[in-house]
Amino acid sequence: MIDRRLLLYLVPAAFAGFVVGRGGCAGGDSGYQNGEELQENYEGDLYMDEKVYDKAEVFAPLADNAKNPLPDNVSLLEYCPPRKNQGSQGSCVGWASAYAARTILYARQTGDDPNSVKFSPSYLYNQIALKGCQGSYLHNAMETMKKGGVAPYSKFVYTEKSCSKQPSSDVKKMAANYKTKGFNRLSKGGSNYETD
Repeated sequence: MIDRRLLLYLVPAAFAGFVVGRGGCAGGDSGYQNGEELQENYEGDLYMDEKVYDKAEVFAPLADNAKNPLPDNVSLLEYCPPRKNQGSQGSCVGWASAYAARTILYARQTGDDPNSVKFSPSYLYNQIALKGCQGSYLHNAMETMKKGGVAPYSKFVYTEKSCSKQPSSDVKKMAANYKTKGFNRLSKGGSNYETD
């Protein structure tokens, strides 16, 4: 039997990867990472450099789908926070990773109202944003949430005006209570958007 808890990690991550990996966010100019121009810039605000993408482990299949079939559909709507607008800032990775996926996982785990436990896209995005606040790497978002967690929205409120504000040590200490256990990528290569 497939562990349903594992589905809760995969479905939001797959959704976030699908939305941002297909250029589902507005804006986005050429980005820079550590002072170097990116090799590839896909439309939108998610930047996919195959070297960065390949750092994440490839997802191992759950089980034989013939013996243990997955459900035809799963709805996580009851665990979703209210929809918001990122505005003109290229922060879709923060919204998809912290605000949406992390909130869904936490609300599902605790049974709390997602509106009362939503997480801050700015807390995450401001730490990983590329030059000009116009994009970031999904891999960096996942690593940041694994190593340092993410702060509640009420402790680090979103603003589209700037991504330069960094969290205080007190906010980082609080965020450490909300670390993720890990992540996997669902496809083998940066140019292969099909699931394996």
